[in-house]
Amino acid sequence: MAQPASLLALVGPSGCGKTALAKAWAASIGGAEVVWLQPDDVAAVAQPGGPLRHPLVDVLRSACNGGWVVVDGLDRSFSNGAYQAVAHLVTALVSDDTLFFRMLVTSQQQEWARVTDRLADYNAVVAWDPIPVGTFSDADLRQVADTFPALRGVMLRGRLDGVLRNPKVLDVVVRRLAGGVAVGESMIHDEASFAGWFYDRLVRGSGGGRAGRGVLVMRLAEIQGDRLQAETSLLDLDAATLDHVDDLERDGVCQQLRQHDISLLSLSLVNRWNCRENREQAFPFSVHVHEDASAMKRNVHEIANKKTIGRNGL
Repeated sequence: MAQPASLLALVGPSGCGKTALAKAWAASIGGAEVVWLQPDDVAAVAQPGGPLRHPLVDVLRSACNGGWVVVDGLDRSFSNGAYQAVAHLVTALVSDDTLFFRMLVTSQQQEWARVTDRLADYNAVVAWDPIPVGTFSDADLRQVADTFPALRGVMLRGRLDGVLRNPKVLDVVVRRLAGGVAVGESMIHDEASFAGWFYDRLVRGSGGGRAGRGVLVMRLAEIQGDRLQAETSLLDLDAATLDHVDDLERDGVCQQLRQHDISLLSLSLVNRWNCRENREQAFPFSVHVHEDASAMKRNVHEIANKKTIGRNGL
């Protein structure tokens, strides 16, 4: 087998399942260490006095069998510190013969040029092996519709084939159908009505506190869009709305993190609802359907068997 590439990038449109694919691949390479980081995590561990007693490079070097560092959602960071830290790590992985780790990053296709330019600003002028990740094909949609016949009506009635090719959009519809939630013609009949249905039913929810949930999510989106940040400190939010955080996290709308003893919120996928023109960013869905779909299996198989990543190629 050819030597695996040391720097890989899963690139594709928003919501196509890049993170889910990376997780499926990581679970399939038994015997190799996989260090999973967000961009700001790399910056945090690189800081003096951070959570690590030793530099990250030294920690990785101590893992004799080597492995992979996964930096998920590198395009979502606009932090100079994050790019500087990732660039330093990339340079070390490429140039240091005592490091047996390689790197996989995920990024939206349209942001990939910006990401590589930012890394180059910090002297990480390196050769990446980009792996395109696409949305579902007609055959994939038919397979899901065969399992969930009620989906056919939604697809035909709303002419939503294009929207439902996005795995995360498809996931939220299928989960509602599987849960016995009726999706009538008055709810979804085109793309605009789908966005309204999503916001009303998933973001605002069906129980008490609908208005408060909506206010909190829209405020989060505004802050993260204006500041170009993927996380927001709870200290930046109105305390009166924080009672809804646990419910929103349970419903998959946002995720609560902890960093240096400060609670943070990250919108699962809606980052910058009002900031970007990319309509796909308006759907904060988790992935369940995609992980078992044929497209995912094909992509994992392709990554595992091409020259890029091999089980025994570390």
